[in-house]
Amino acid sequence: MFVEVYQLVGCNLHKIFDNRDSIEVRFYSQDEGGINIKLPGKLRLAGDFMLVFKHLGSYRFSPIELFRITFNTAFVGSDNALSFDRWSLSPENIQKEKSILTDDFKCQVLFSDYCKNS
Repeated sequence: MFVEVYQLVGCNLHKIFDNRDSIEVRFYSQDEGGINIKLPGKLRLAGDFMLVFKHLGSYRFSPIELFRITFNTAFVGSDNALSFDRWSLSPENIQKEKSILTDDFKCQVLFSDYCKNS
């Protein structure tokens, strides 16, 4: 699994990061309980974003989109986290596909502080 990060600028999406060629890209099992994908520290997020989660497919040349989430960083609370359950994912058909995602599926995006309060 790997992730692509897009930022919305005006009406256009711009890919600002992907970890497709990272050595951390691998297959995950439901038994692992969770997946941690870290974005580089130099990536500063502010505004509207879309994270697209994909897997490489059989041949690594045809990645398959699993799901995507969209958010604005203004909604990141003091806990520096955003949580998404299967009912808040796109596309909508993924919400009904129980063979892909379990009922208790959760995607949590954790942020680090960038601007420190003085």
